Amino acid sequence: MKFIIRILAISAGLGALILTGQMVYSTMWGRWEFGHIWSFLWHWPGKLLFALFNFGEVIKSPPLELAVSVLPIIAPLLALLLAKLLDRPRLDWFVLTLIFPVMLTVLALMKPGRASVNPYGGALGHFFAAWRGKYCGKCQKAVPLSSHAGQRCPFCGAYWSYERTVQSR
Repeated sequence: MKFIIRILAISAGLGALILTGQMVYSTMWGRWEFGHIWSFLWHWPGKLLFALFNFGEVIKSPPLELAVSVLPIIAPLLALLLAKLLDRPRLDWFVLTLIFPVMLTVLALMKPGRASVNPYGGALGHFFAAWRGKYCGKCQKAVPLSSHAGQRCPFCGAYWSYERTVQSR
């Protein structure tokens, strides 16, 4: 099963690479300006929104246009599934492939790793945990939101005998 998902991810990532290359080439044909950078970053999320809001039109389109419309829907979902199977930060890879589906190829070629102890995983997950506000009383690092009294800190190993809510202003 993992092998099939990796093959799908590599295929989708390479397809996105070809389609992105075509988009960059057509953009570079003119003069490169700041607006082109914005359109490059908006390219795949824009395709996703178009596909979601014009689903009836998308289904009737030719195969290449259909692939361009379906790829931004498939890419983040494949990334989520593959990141879970490879024990990688799911939220990071979901957002990354939402903007750059090409990254599916990179994810598919990675070896199984170890995601952060944070339930969200990765850099974005650490940000969300810190933003939501659960910290270890000893090392002051953001800990999973599921942490509670009677457990140990995943970073420093401190035992939590109680929880305390701190109001910040």
